[in-house]
Amino acid sequence: MASKSEEKNDKWLKRSEPLFSPEEDKLFKKFLTYVENTIRSVESPFVIGLSGEWGKGKTTLFNFLEKDLEKDFAIVRFDSWKFQKTENLSYSFVEHVISDLRRSGNKAIKRKIDKILQFSVALADSLGVSVSTKVVNVKPEFSKIYENIKRIYSSIKDIETDFQEIVKTLLSKKKKSIMLVFIDDLDRCLPEFSLSFLENIKHFFAVKKVVFLVAMDEVLLETALQIRYKSKDFTSKVYLEKIFDLFIRLPYYEAKNIREYIEFLCKKKYSLDEFLEKKQYEDLVKLVEGIPKIENSGILTNPRKLDRILKVFVRGIRSIPEKSIIHESYSLFFLMLALREYYYEIFSYIQNNESNANIILSTFAIKTGESKFETRKGTFSFGDAESHRKRLDSLGELFKEFYQGPNSSEIAELLVETYRKEFEDGKFGASISNMHKNLHKLAKEINIYFY
Repeated sequence: MASKSEEKNDKWLKRSEPLFSPEEDKLFKKFLTYVENTIRSVESPFVIGLSGEWGKGKTTLFNFLEKDLEKDFAIVRFDSWKFQKTENLSYSFVEHVISDLRRSGNKAIKRKIDKILQFSVALADSLGVSVSTKVVNVKPEFSKIYENIKRIYSSIKDIETDFQEIVKTLLSKKKKSIMLVFIDDLDRCLPEFSLSFLENIKHFFAVKKVVFLVAMDEVLLETALQIRYKSKDFTSKVYLEKIFDLFIRLPYYEAKNIREYIEFLCKKKYSLDEFLEKKQYEDLVKLVEGIPKIENSGILTNPRKLDRILKVFVRGIRSIPEKSIIHESYSLFFLMLALREYYYEIFSYIQNNESNANIILSTFAIKTGESKFETRKGTFSFGDAESHRKRLDSLGELFKEFYQGPNSSEIAELLVETYRKEFEDGKFGASISNMHKNLHKLAKEINIYFY
């Protein structure tokens, strides 16, 4: 039997997971209400697309919606990625929907179920889906699709009619009037599997009494379309308009919301206030007040990425030897983990170059126009913005993109201001000019322990 200390330590290594209870919600609030009201107001059949990058909270939103709506809707959750190995998401979806009707004594419904499943197989065969180690080859031959379907159904309308009867029977069994279907993790599937399934949802399974809510990453969907049509110029806009009756993007969270969320993570999830000194804990939480409020900024505003960074942070301060530079400043340690998450190439450059150009300080100088620091320990001059711009331009396009990007310049400013504060508190030696060297040491330590 594991000791209490072992059980306590296990939670630090547990992967970041979606939330399940709306009481834990520190971010959605009004948005959750908006989505709920939308679902209640639409007339079926209706297909809603919910877009957000990995970690933005799509699964958490589904969990909250399910809890709030289960009294009024027959909820079906379909996690696409779990069924990808079947190479036929439509078949797996139908099987999943009718699982409660398997033991039904209704022979007519059983026949309809069998036909729908046969149709799903025929559709996949017609598309010619074959999987190699790396590539999915799909060559739709529409005459073949039509021929295969005709062997089972005389018309597409008959497919919809059968599925409608299955839905009607299921709703009667559950004593509900509307089926609400959550499709999750579709963007984790191979591109053609996800696209084919989306099209089948729209053309065959979107029937009366059914509302679909499909979660995906719009950027990944666009990539899938470009792969299918072999064109980098293909955009998702037209495709989305054909598939979805309504498209909703998860909101970008404001800094004040993220600050509340990080306080929740720090206290409730990771109990940081129990093993950090009071000032260290307050400094870490206050750091979030500096998160960029730029519209569409992704820095430290993705809930799962933020949780993952914090999980690594907690593991580091609890397990890394005290002599490590990581323990010199927990605020800088946290920011360097964020830099690694969002700008890995820049982080890698700092890690691999001890005495080269200080790209963080240079970006700060370009953004703010400052050329010197006034500190309690004296004045530190570091040159005008133009000289810094020339220095970064000479290093290549990557560095030019970094100092020009509003998000990256914000995180550079956070790093510099945090370093200056720590320097004034007597950390990191006698000179602020050693900032790049110390950030280099910090990056190396992070790479050693968290490769």
